[in-house]
Amino acid sequence: MNKLACIADHRWIGPHGIGRFATEVLSRLEYTPLAAEGNPAAPLDGVKSGMALRLKHKSANCFFTPGYNPPLLANISIFMTLHDLIHLDVEQESSYLKRAYYQKLILPAVKKAACVFTVSTYSKNRIVEWAGVDPDKIVVVGNGVDPIFTENQRMHSLGEPYFLYVGNQKPHKNIEFMIRAFAKSTVRDNFLLILSGRFSDTVSTLVDQLGIADRVRAAGFIEESDLPAWYRGASALIMPSLYEGFGLPVIEAMASNTLVLSSNRTSLSEVAGNAAHYFDPTNEQQLIEAFNFASNPENGVTLRENGIIQARKYNWDDVANKIKSSFSDFTR
Repeated sequence: MNKLACIADHRWIGPHGIGRFATEVLSRLEYTPLAAEGNPAAPLDGVKSGMALRLKHKSANCFFTPGYNPPLLANISIFMTLHDLIHLDVEQESSYLKRAYYQKLILPAVKKAACVFTVSTYSKNRIVEWAGVDPDKIVVVGNGVDPIFTENQRMHSLGEPYFLYVGNQKPHKNIEFMIRAFAKSTVRDNFLLILSGRFSDTVSTLVDQLGIADRVRAAGFIEESDLPAWYRGASALIMPSLYEGFGLPVIEAMASNTLVLSSNRTSLSEVAGNAAHYFDPTNEQQLIEAFNFASNPENGVTLRENGIIQARKYNWDDVANKIKSSFSDFTR
């Protein structure tokens, strides 16, 4: 496929979940950037950006978006990416307007698209179930692990051992559950619990109420170049989510030779395989026991070894190659 054959929406590139996917994939593709401005996640982006009109006059035969914002009308093959259905599946992340957006805009786009990329078999099955489309047009491309997580041998130190959570603090991330379990555990006396980013108001209030402000800390924004050292220095990564389309920190931690304590919900057991210590993210006692398990370094030896092997299955070059192949297979 020549350089002008595909137009891609590069506006998704950025320091967030879809942004990481967009950054890694687009850096490996030959494409012409979509000549549009604005936030691609805006509900009416397909109209406001004039996307269809901008595509109409280009000598391309396919359009690719790393996100879920396909043009409403276009005469070329459309390749969109739907990472998950969280806005439909998780009550706290849903609303009447979001459900209407998916029903009136996303659903027709999925049906019309030449191919829809997603990141896990779990997400594929949910998309097929929801949209009622041929499973063959939903292609699982996964995510990848940057070599920095295996090559960087630095270890962050806080002067005492710590457990690490990497991600945002939205309701489905189950952060309050994790903090309450940590507060009730005996490991809080000897370990810190570190959250990336800043505390939300809810989390800050909870930490104060539980009297553990000296044991639960916010790391602030962690630069990409520093993240491997934070993983490697941690006694374990905690992934307490109730819902994940993939769960990228899981494989990044594994690549960094860090033990992973993971929820057993949605895609997480698929992604982590036999390389994580699982717990029910609604059962506080199970997470307390997981903290206890991780407090002894000898307990995680086999899981860390399995994790290094598991992380090798996820490669950004492979993700990009699957997308390139689909361009050829599905373009009209």
